[in-house]
Amino acid sequence: MSSLSISEVAERTGITIPTLRAWEARYGFPTPQRLPGGHRRYNEGSVEAIGGVIRERRSGLSLEAAIERARASTGAAEPSIFAAIRRAAGELPVQVMGVGSMLAISRAIEDECYAHGDRHVIFGAFQRERHFRAAAHRWRELARTGDHAVVFAGFPRSRQRVKPVELVLDAGSVLRREWAVVCDSPTFTACLAGWERPEMPGGPRRFEAIWTVEPKLVRHASRACVKLVDRTAPDLAAVITAHLESQPIRNSDDLRTATIVTNRVVGYLDQLAR
Repeated sequence: MSSLSISEVAERTGITIPTLRAWEARYGFPTPQRLPGGHRRYNEGSVEAIGGVIRERRSGLSLEAAIERARASTGAAEPSIFAAIRRAAGELPVQVMGVGSMLAISRAIEDECYAHGDRHVIFGAFQRERHFRAAAHRWRELARTGDHAVVFAGFPRSRQRVKPVELVLDAGSVLRREWAVVCDSPTFTACLAGWERPEMPGGPRRFEAIWTVEPKLVRHASRACVKLVDRTAPDLAAVITAHLESQPIRNSDDLRTATIVTNRVVGYLDQLAR
């Protein structure tokens, strides 16, 4: 049962409330339940997991590694697409981007995924329903030409009989802060994931984001998305898992270097657009 407030967790663990909120926003950890009014509630397992992170940090592990170890010990599913890619990406830089840059990269990935049209699996995280509705015509085409298309947003309910499949994010989901597009196909792979930084009301929306075309990283992102699907639609998750496992990961060649360089270019373009 989740009965501890964030202030009680802070008092018991010694981790400040702003730090707990920052961990949740960036790493999807810890993952509280939300009351109808939006207040966080934690269980004893969360307190134990935070204690594990503290111990691992004292032993010399980085914060990301300590959190991943805590997740593994509790068997928690990956709640954040951004966190999954960031842990797997290693040296890939995290860029701070505005909505324009995020939208441009998203549409480029969608267009290329559509152009290849070869048994692709594509996932999208839209935060709010209205963001998806503005792009629904594009995603209907992606769903029509590919094998599987799934979108996550703050829908009033999940709809598994439509294309793309619409899966609801509850009020406490970390993905309510994330923007992501993941395309995994035999001939084209790419993904973008970012979390929205807290800004002053009325200020510009900014995201800490990673994007890559490296097949191994994209497959890692796909598997993280399937874990999210499994929470609402386990049968669909099983079908998509079987599809991915039947689809070999392409050779990456020099794509890692190309991705690093391109990320740097995008970072400069975003700064000039401010």
